[in-house]
Amino acid sequence: RNRNRKFLEKYQSSVKKEILKVVDYKLAVFKHKRPVAEVTVKYNNEEICVKTVGVGPVDAVINAVKEAIKSKDTLDIGLTDFNVEIDTKGTDATVEVKMELRDKFQNRITSIGVSPDIIVASIDAFEKGYNVLYAKNNP
Repeated sequence: RNRNRKFLEKYQSSVKKEILKVVDYKLAVFKHKRPVAEVTVKYNNEEICVKTVGVGPVDAVINAVKEAIKSKDTLDIGLTDFNVEIDTKGTDATVEVKMELRDKFQNRITSIGVSPDIIVASIDAFEKGYNVLYAKNNP
């Protein structure tokens, strides 16, 4: 597991330019309605704000990010796997999110985000994976 993590971190850190960055997000979660996420992203230095819903809070935020870049994204990035691990105990535990992303050329990357907040870890993993796939397709 550590060897795989070091490889992913090295690969992710090799990205010279972040084309996608989530600047901020706001999330509303309800007991009897679908969660609503509003995100502000910077895509190639253009700021875009979008609001969407999801089946859960992580889904709502990732849907909003994908919707924000939809008209500019030439890679048609899809989320093909999502995994959450919690290595510590308690409500202040650190969460590790692993996402596998795939582009329209069938390139795949597994990216990792780590945070005490599952939403932040998920955003981080999506950003990293997207930026790696973008760099791979735009050398």
